[in-house]
Amino acid sequence: MSGITKEKTEDLGESVGALDELGEDVDRFASTIHAKIKVDSKKKQQQPKHKHKKTERSTAMPRMTARGQIDYVASKMAESEANLKHLDEASPKIIQDQITADREKYGARLTLLEGHYAKLQSRFANIAADVSPRLKTQQAIEDAVNDEYSKKQDYTHGLDSISVYAKSVDQEVSAATAYAGDP
Repeated sequence: MSGITKEKTEDLGESVGALDELGEDVDRFASTIHAKIKVDSKKKQQQPKHKHKKTERSTAMPRMTARGQIDYVASKMAESEANLKHLDEASPKIIQDQITADREKYGARLTLLEGHYAKLQSRFANIAADVSPRLKTQQAIEDAVNDEYSKKQDYTHGLDSISVYAKSVDQEVSAATAYAGDP
């Protein structure tokens, strides 16, 4: 085998380092979200509590006549439908904007990591070719290793059988010698 050179391990280290940086970005993002939640909950705790529920914003329908209730529900339905229509119209643009932002932010890193992966793949192919031209995939290597293990087990079993047979022959020879030596 050709072995792994210092250059090869440095490239692998860069890939691992890049993955670590990506993990750190995710951790930083998660901690930012948790910090925002904590700040929001502290603000809510610091707000003075009023004795009257009328000062708090309520989603419950205010007291009104039957006609007023119908008009209120109709206006809320129209508002909700308008919001849904706006989301239906805006969602493809929102998704496309997010995809573009992700490509800008992570595209270079992805390209770098794909390059490292391609180098590792080519090294694997070269090392496997050095070992045997038949070994082109991980599965082929695993099959070859399993075949060698099976051959080793068969060889060991054959040697054990020969050893047992040789011991039994030695015992028979000893018995025959003892029998021949006793007239």
